[in-house]
Amino acid sequence: MKAKRRTLSSSIVKIFLIAFIVIILLGIIKNVKVSAKPGKVGQLTCTSVCIDGNDTLWSIAEEYYTEDYDSMEEYIEVIKKTNRLGSDKIYAGCYLIIPYYVYN
Repeated sequence: MKAKRRTLSSSIVKIFLIAFIVIILLGIIKNVKVSAKPGKVGQLTCTSVCIDGNDTLWSIAEEYYTEDYDSMEEYIEVIKKTNRLGSDKIYAGCYLIIPYYVYN
């Protein structure tokens, strides 16, 4: 009987843990805002970029920036939020997720 109780309690713990992780992930996704200008119909997508030694957030943002954002500064803030960066520091060899718009 003790074996069944342990299995049941470990299953309940696993279910709560999975639910907790899902809630955290949904909270992160909800807090990442990407604002497109009204009237444009583009598809938001992302790419992974390996940082070179000479890269800055500005230089990377220039490659993917579109007029969907109000300014380059706003776009850099979106990149920072997407990657959970607390500052503008980036390091060679690391990767960034870069959101950008694609039009058909």
